[in-house]
Amino acid sequence: MQIHPALRQPAVLLTAAAILGAGVTGVYSLAREQRQTKTFEAERSQAQAERSQALTALSQARREIEQLSSRVDALTAAQSSPGRTIPLSARTRATARVQAPKPRQDPRFQELQSQVSAQQKELTATQQQLTQTREDLSKAQQGLEGELHSTRDELGGSIAKNHQELVALQRRGERNYYEFDLNKSKDLRHVGPLALALRKANVKRKNYNMDLMVQDNRLEKKNVNLYEPVLINLADRPQPVEVVVNFISKDAIRGYVSEPKYKRSELSESAPTAAAKPLQFSTR
Repeated sequence: MQIHPALRQPAVLLTAAAILGAGVTGVYSLAREQRQTKTFEAERSQAQAERSQALTALSQARREIEQLSSRVDALTAAQSSPGRTIPLSARTRATARVQAPKPRQDPRFQELQSQVSAQQKELTATQQQLTQTREDLSKAQQGLEGELHSTRDELGGSIAKNHQELVALQRRGERNYYEFDLNKSKDLRHVGPLALALRKANVKRKNYNMDLMVQDNRLEKKNVNLYEPVLINLADRPQPVEVVVNFISKDAIRGYVSEPKYKRSELSESAPTAAAKPLQFSTR
């Protein structure tokens, strides 16, 4: 085969090669664009199908919601209407469809509720007992006050709450009075016809404990209240000896001992002899 002389030129050869390469590149680009176009069409078709399925599911859900709402409205209207009733089975099915399932309770919560209920019952019982105790205490206090008034009437005098009142009682000339100030101690101290020792003083409760020596016998008095007379019967006294505390402080008390003015033996003697006896008044 013989080549045309014109084709033997280098420029012509290069031009032909460039044209051929451009044709090949164009064919390749066209083929790639066609493949991309097919892929895009396939993806668009799939997206449209998925959207159609989603719209169908949404429409179905809306229809179900509308049906359920219609049933609820019908059930509500039927219950509000006095002349119309719904069969129990239909009502039960409708209620079961409308109501959500109840959550299951935790056993620990039930146990806690039981404990709280038991504690509330115990608290109520304790409050009732406290109320009853207060009522009993009030009655006992009223009874004690009545006994104190009765004792005062029997003694023919009153309780002195301070030194001035004690002086007023002394001026009546019916009894002898001996004041005392005692600190907490085991040792006895003579006050008039008795010997006393303070063992305990409670400022908050206003009471005290005291030991008394009466005719060689040691007695113990506990929880004696403020102004409460302690009565001691002596063989040679026509009336009881009286111990009264009219002030209580921390580990200390103040009060007085009262005794009849005359002993039995003195009353049996002549009146002038008894009257000649001087009055006794001690501040210790």
